Amino acid sequence: MAGLRQVSSARPGATNAMTTTRRHPLPGPPATAEAVGGAATDGDSEAWRLVRAAQAGDQKAFAALYDRYVDTVFRYVLFRLGNRELAEDVTSETFLRALRRIRSITYQGRDVGAWFITIARNLVLDHVKSSQYRREISTGEVADAGPGPDLAENPASESPE
Repeated sequence: MAGLRQVSSARPGATNAMTTTRRHPLPGPPATAEAVGGAATDGDSEAWRLVRAAQAGDQKAFAALYDRYVDTVFRYVLFRLGNRELAEDVTSETFLRALRRIRSITYQGRDVGAWFITIARNLVLDHVKSSQYRREISTGEVADAGPGPDLAENPASESPE
């Protein structure tokens, strides 16, 4: 299938509701938890029905949630990180964590997409804080700027007598 790539499951031989991800289009405006998590509407009740089914073990219901929210989560992550491959990885991890924790979510009057965005936001923050993301420069890589100014040689620094 052109445009799809395999995602490995967490355990060898384990079945997973997410077996493929699609190549994501260029991002539109970034999604925010506020934009996704507004007051619940009729469409949201369908999402919560899918959540309840996924909590009962229905993998197709979780796959439907994935299909519904993957592009929104991806756009959010890509906007925050600016790296397409990294955004794909973080988006995949977002849905893996959601799958592992699906039983813990309860209705709070908001679209379930806010929950996915919250997971993604936490992963983005974890990544930014991680040592692998920070550029560390060893002292050997810093160019020697030479000796500092000698105040005795600078007439402007001498006090008048």
